[in-house]
Amino acid sequence: MFDIKLTPQGGHYTRTISLPCALGSLLTDGIPYIISDALVEYSFDTGIEKLDTALKEQLRTTPADLRQCITFARTLERLGKQGREKLMESLSADPHIRSWEEMIQEAADHIPRRFSPSKAYQYWLENEIDQLRFTNEELFEKIVALARESGDLERFDEVDNSMLPSEHRAKKIEHLRFNLRVTPCLVGSDVYLDYFIQGDFGARDQKILLGAMKIFGNDLEHCKIAGEACGVLLYYGDEFIQRNRCHFAPRNEIEAILSRPFSGPKMEREVQQEAPR
Repeated sequence: MFDIKLTPQGGHYTRTISLPCALGSLLTDGIPYIISDALVEYSFDTGIEKLDTALKEQLRTTPADLRQCITFARTLERLGKQGREKLMESLSADPHIRSWEEMIQEAADHIPRRFSPSKAYQYWLENEIDQLRFTNEELFEKIVALARESGDLERFDEVDNSMLPSEHRAKKIEHLRFNLRVTPCLVGSDVYLDYFIQGDFGARDQKILLGAMKIFGNDLEHCKIAGEACGVLLYYGDEFIQRNRCHFAPRNEIEAILSRPFSGPKMEREVQQEAPR
């Protein structure tokens, strides 16, 4: 429904947020780091040109954060064409500058059914955080896939082996306060590799098994291959996690990012230029 263009004060590059979008898109590409230090521009696409212009004029100098922008975008999304036309009429009849909260509520007032923007935002946030998380089983599969794609598990794949599912029930990982561990052990005539994370998961869960791998054979060559596989899994596990840190961000950190106000230097300059001397 609308775009937010962020230009860091150096002006060497821009980031554009197109709302509505998935939470993951708001936590990547450096966006969390430039929110409070970037020039901000809005452009709307409601399907009604006059409304787009009116909204841009209304909100171009009004302080905002991502939470308010997301709420407004999702409220606009619920408006049908008739509702958007009524909002246009309302803005034309009373063109005084409104805050984001006032604009959100005014748009919500034109939705035929009872609609709570704040509850809709909380529902969206809960669902998006849930979708963002990896379970232990999903994390194992993604790390192994990355390692295989690199070709560094080739020796492991050349010998007889099997992948074993985690013995733990599927559990979503909600923070980065853990370390990756791979433990090899000989069991009978085979070598087992237990791949797990260890950290602060509550009183009973200090360790969560991601998955296990089994090599059929226990001679020196098979043990060497097992040792190599341990190193490969640790390396690519760390690489995958660093690439996808947003998926492990704690909830309070996510909420803080979404509530961080845009600095709006461009807005401030425009207000100063327009203010009477």
